[in-house]
Amino acid sequence: MSESNLTPKPGTVQTPDPAPPPRLGEAPYGDRVRGENFYLKRLLVEDISDTYLNWLNDPEVIRFVQVRFQARDRESIEAFVAGFDHINNFIFAIFAAENDDYIGNVTLRADPVHLFANMGYLIGNKDYWGSDAALETCRLIADFAFFERGLRKIIDCTTENHIASNFNFRRLGFQYEGKIPDLYWSEGKYRAAVYWSMTARQWAEVRERPADMVTP
Repeated sequence: MSESNLTPKPGTVQTPDPAPPPRLGEAPYGDRVRGENFYLKRLLVEDISDTYLNWLNDPEVIRFVQVRFQARDRESIEAFVAGFDHINNFIFAIFAAENDDYIGNVTLRADPVHLFANMGYLIGNKDYWGSDAALETCRLIADFAFFERGLRKIIDCTTENHIASNFNFRRLGFQYEGKIPDLYWSEGKYRAAVYWSMTARQWAEVRERPADMVTP
């Protein structure tokens, strides 16, 4: 195609690419997501506890999360939580259904135009390390993302040395998308970033399967 064919004719108006129509979901969104063994509850500034602050200042807990490079005092964390509008950006506390133990937090950050999101979770209560808490939390936030917020895709990233996180994404049926080498500083060296994705259609197909039967 010649350059002349790409030049608009005099008097014509160039319009930007219109945003796609909204999908499912309309604010206000629910403040709870219930699962079999755990549930999520919207986290507000007034909910910030010493327990949460202690997690963020425990090197074992924040070993793989980027907050370890940021301020972790109460004022900073209050500003962080206040930044979630619960329209496109969400933060939930994670609780055990059996005894209402507060065990961690999970976030979802959505692009309202392109309808994809990134998620992240922190299991701070060490009594639940080695349990299915992280796995069920990811299931619940994926359900919320796809079935309530109406998103098309979740794209997430972890470091190559975060064995548990990569294992959980694989168990959940997320698609391995590849690596970018030497991207994130972790445990004394630059590590590869490992990317995973899940679409709404794929999630509807795999979410009910036992985790050990999902083939990534």
